Amino acid sequence: MSGPGNVLAFPGPDDEPDGRGPVQGALAPAQAEIWTAWLSANAHPWRVGEWDAATWLFTGDIDNRSTVAYRCTVAACDRISRTQALCDLCEKAFRKSELALEEFRDGFVPDRNRVIDGGARPCIVAGCPRDGAVWGLCAAHGSLRHKDMMRKRPGAEDLEAWVAAAAPYDPLPACLVGGCPRDGRPGSGICDLHTRRLKADGLEKADAAWLDRQARS
Repeated sequence: MSGPGNVLAFPGPDDEPDGRGPVQGALAPAQAEIWTAWLSANAHPWRVGEWDAATWLFTGDIDNRSTVAYRCTVAACDRISRTQALCDLCEKAFRKSELALEEFRDGFVPDRNRVIDGGARPCIVAGCPRDGAVWGLCAAHGSLRHKDMMRKRPGAEDLEAWVAAAAPYDPLPACLVGGCPRDGRPGSGICDLHTRRLKADGLEKADAAWLDRQARS
């Protein structure tokens, strides 16, 4: 999702190619061609590192302030939340626990996507080495399946069938923290868990001294 500052007005069904207006219902092929051409011209470059113009795939960076979504505030959880709080699964677990909120956020480890030592399980697409997250898929496969579901493509709702037909992605570089097996995030080079720790330390960038401390902790 993208915030209000990134909303674009698309050509309407009765607009000229350079016109602007809201889209009303399904577009005829000729109208869809106008819309596609306009989008191609106006969406590049846009949200660099998130929008892939070649595949028409947008994977929003949760740390971009323009993205209207948030990370769950539980340190070991990589799910997305609609608010700056706990995700729905962690919220349910918190209500069943007898822990204070801060203690829960720091110590709770969801077993849906994590092994006991806190390392991420791999994506469930055969041969894909990236860390699994939503649906057990890596971020890239999760975004791709979500797009297929929104477009109501056959088989998208059946996770097992969708996974069987999916092709693996290349591995991502490992987190820059020595000994951490998780995927590093584009830009920072550190994984989600260490990104949280970096922010908790009040830092914007992981320098050599911080990386060394994390590797020893």
